[in-house]
Amino acid sequence: MRSLGFLFFCLLALPLLKAQNYVPVIINGEVFFKTELETDAGPIDAEVSVANFEQINGQLYNRVFFKRGFEADMLVGYLREDPGAGQMFFRTTTSSNEFLVYDISLTAGSVVSLQARWCDGRSGDLAEVIAVRTSAGRRELVFDRQVGQAGICDTLRFIEGVGPSASVIFPYFRNALLPNGVAQRICHASRNSAIFYPPNTTTDLCGLTITSTADAPNSPTLLTVYPNPVRDQLTIAGLEPGQLLEVYTATGQLLLRTPAAASLDCSRWARSIYFLRAATPTGLRTARVVVY
Repeated sequence: MRSLGFLFFCLLALPLLKAQNYVPVIINGEVFFKTELETDAGPIDAEVSVANFEQINGQLYNRVFFKRGFEADMLVGYLREDPGAGQMFFRTTTSSNEFLVYDISLTAGSVVSLQARWCDGRSGDLAEVIAVRTSAGRRELVFDRQVGQAGICDTLRFIEGVGPSASVIFPYFRNALLPNGVAQRICHASRNSAIFYPPNTTTDLCGLTITSTADAPNSPTLLTVYPNPVRDQLTIAGLEPGQLLEVYTATGQLLLRTPAAASLDCSRWARSIYFLRAATPTGLRTARVVVY
């Protein structure tokens, strides 16, 4: 009976352990991707910005902006990340259908349907996981399909904390949606003005100058919090036991002063913007949190 009780406890703990181990792609509510896009005129530089948020049909999405070359930013869709499930979804501005673009829980043999442009000579949208490995401490899924066309042709991968190699918005660049575009690839991402390269990258996929291939360290002035925006439970990383965390309202009033913990219950807070502040040995660290 004791063994059965322990097994039941382990089963209950699995979702919690998964959420604690999951490295989110969107940190502090925003992320920037430098990409390369294949067009009829040849490859061009492009940028993807994930920022701000919008509530649609009860779900909270981050807005996704796309910039081709020197053109202006344009809103192309919405991104929803579920850290608890380790999944990310994208939807365009013209359709309510969600596309799965990231899933860290897949295992070898799992098959997903992805609406992307393939360059491996195969037809259909199914891609099968053929390898699950750890790279630079991050879980990586390798698929049996190659995404892109001509000079942009990558084996599809999901990398924890980075996202799919074909970019977070590849459904947008399918023939039916954008005639002269293809699934694009991530060259690098930037968070808090620090460049972040996918693990083990030794060449810049977009021809830029590489200064470092290591993961960008967290900014000493910012707390890592997620999900953000948040509804009930906020996860906080980087604080040591004994350090004090202060929460201020949008008007500057002190709402809470509490010892640092891995999570913070904000389910009873009013919908608003809050500011977190913690004094650490490396200096003051802050975060802006939206409760919806």
